[in-house]
Amino acid sequence: MDIEYYEKTLGKIYEAKLVNEGLADLENGKVHDGEEVKARITKKYGI
Repeated sequence: MDIEYYEKTLGKIYEAKLVNEGLADLENGKVHDGEEVKARITKKYGI
């Protein structure tokens, strides 16, 4: 296995890990509505 293939494979594994973590957060209710968050930030920082 050459270094490029190894690095690509590690990248894919890392991406899959992030997707799985996101799905777990969704299942466990650890998500926030984007529009709500945007409104809170706008109110707090006046942006």
